[in-house]
Parts: sequence; structure tokens; C-alpha cells
Amino acid sequence: MCSHSPSKFILICEQHFTTPVFGKDVVYDVPNEVFMEQKKFVKVGLSTENFREYVHMFEQEVDDFMRTDQAFIIWQMNDINEWGRFDVTDILAQITILTASRTLQGKEVRGGLDKSFSQLYNDLDGGFTPINFMFPNLPLESYRRRDEAHKKMSEYYTDIIRKRRESGHLVSLLADCVGAIPDAASHRMSTT
Repeated sequence: MCSHSPSKFILICEQHFTTPVFGKDVVYDVPNEVFMEQKKFVKVGLSTENFREYVHMFEQEVDDFMRTDQAFIIWQMNDINEWGRFDVTDILAQITILTASRTLQGKEVRGGLDKSFSQLYNDLDGGFTPINFMFPNLPLESYRRRDEAHKKMSEYYTDIIRKRRESGHLVSLLADCVGAIPDAASHRMSTT
């Protein structure tokens, strides 16, 4: 019989399930008050007002993608007599990463990403399987890909944060990510 309350049990399960994917001290692997602060940043970035501002960025990202990606070579040639083909799921995943990084994470993050990052996200997603809930560290190929993707993405974001800390611009990075930071959170981040 479990000695934890139902809410404590759910939290333990969420930590066990998500930590191999997101890493330590992120999302569910933090105290609830820290998790609630993290959610506030996301909430600001996903507001209706911000989405209205994102529309032109979505359009530009999709247009840039279609003008440069080989999947759209027929469209790029403006050949009205030929039909092109592409893997819709793969292309939409790539475009989603590019638009989300630009709108929610800022210019600096988007500037360092390319469509290959969608594969890293896909590999992370492969870590969310029912077997992961019971056995998060089995020697499975999907776990190896998950762990490698986590490592690469962590290095990418950690490098950006390190550079911003060194230059004293960590708060501006966060402002880029969500559009605005409440004064209290801004003060806390600038003192850490």
C-alpha cells in the first residue's frame, strides 16, 4: 500500500515519467512553486494578444521554408504542369519547430536552429512511451536517441544562457522568449 497522498503520488509519477525527457530541475522535477513560475512564463507567451503578433512571423517562416526547402522544389520553379510531393507530417514538424522557436523563444534561439531540430524533438518524444513510465532507463534504441537528443538540446540552450549570463543579458533573453516578464520575476532573474 502506498503511503503517499494521491496528489503526492501523481507528482512522483510525473517526475518519474518526464525527468528522462526534460531533465533534472525542469518542469515536473522541481518544487511546485518553481513549476508554477515556469508555467507563468509559458502563459504569457501563449496569450491571445501574443498570438495575434505571431501571425506575421508564422507567415514569414512558412514562406521562407517553402522558398528554400527541397521539398518544395516544384513550387519554387513555379512549374504549373508538375505536382510535387512531400511528407506532410515531417514538413509540418519542421515548420512547427521553426515557428515556435521564433515566436516563443526569440530571435537568438531561432537563429541557431534549423529544421534538423525537429528530429531531436521527435527523438525526445520517443521517450514518452508506456514502458518509460515503469522502466525509464532500459537499454533501448529509443532511449538512446532520447538521451542523445536531450544532451544536444541541453547543450544548445545552456550555451545560449551561458553567453547571455557572461554578457549580462539573461533577462533580455527571457524577455525575447515570452514577450514580457513581470517585474518581480525580472528582478529575481537579474539577481541570480
